[in-house]
Amino acid sequence: MQQVGLHLQREAVNLGRANGGEPFARSSFNRYYYSIFLEVRELFASVDTSWATLPHKSYPEILRGKFKKRIKKVQEIARRGEDNILYADCRRANSYLLNLASLMERAYALRVIADYNPDIAVEFDGADRFKLSDTKISEAHEWQSRVRIWIDSIRSVILQADA
Repeated sequence: MQQVGLHLQREAVNLGRANGGEPFARSSFNRYYYSIFLEVRELFASVDTSWATLPHKSYPEILRGKFKKRIKKVQEIARRGEDNILYADCRRANSYLLNLASLMERAYALRVIADYNPDIAVEFDGADRFKLSDTKISEAHEWQSRVRIWIDSIRSVILQADA
């Protein structure tokens, strides 16, 4: 999805608004959203296969709820066992859970705008960038790399919880 998003981003820039680049721009935001959605869905499936079929809008709630509880349990075990490294890993993972949930909400809302609100225009800056609803395409392009870092940290703690 990331490669498709980048291809669409380049096409949007090449065409610009005047030559029909807006649909490509909208689609690039959509693909960048799906690139992170698929990463998170894979994380969900690794913990509980039934979570992988949940509606998109429920993902932030699951991250802030069930995932956070799971990591809090590991954090408490680490605290009692005076495992400072694991405790720090849990704190970081909890922070990443909140970041991930917030990003999923923002990215989902942007995907909805891109797909269903053509009245909200893509703003081209005249160079090689554009934005939709105050989100620059360069930010959307970076979502997946950030999400992978966050998920690796979260998954590491969860694997320790299951060990």
